[in-house]
Amino acid sequence: MASVPMTHRVFVYGSLKRGQWNHPLLNDLHAVFKGEAVTQQRFHMLNGSVAQSRRFPVLLEDHPASSARAVAGEIYHVNDECLAQMDRLERVPDSYERKVVDVTEDGHAVQAFIYVGNATRWSNSGWPLWTGTNDTGALDWNEE
Repeated sequence: MASVPMTHRVFVYGSLKRGQWNHPLLNDLHAVFKGEAVTQQRFHMLNGSVAQSRRFPVLLEDHPASSARAVAGEIYHVNDECLAQMDRLERVPDSYERKVVDVTEDGHAVQAFIYVGNATRWSNSGWPLWTGTNDTGALDWNEE
């Protein structure tokens, strides 16, 4: 008996967002954009880089609450294959952990997967905090 493919709700906040450099992965794997959303949980965001050429954000849960804010992003519905590719891209579990969080989508709370930085990997990176916000005060990353 063939297994039924699952659809997963994923919240993206960085290089996978529309217009960002990793977004083609979502298009290639037929992810379905469902809309903009914001996390209910507060995080702080590091502004990282790859060989000083590509920038990307890292969310962390383990820093002082004074720097923590809700995070703006996008919701996608993805299949099992896309979720597995996203796990590889985010280097789960070494660099990121895939967790479930509550997000506000179209005015109501839903649960979605989110990639949160592995604190052991990123806490001592020395990367600066990302402080850019949208008009509601949520952290809103874009490649500078």
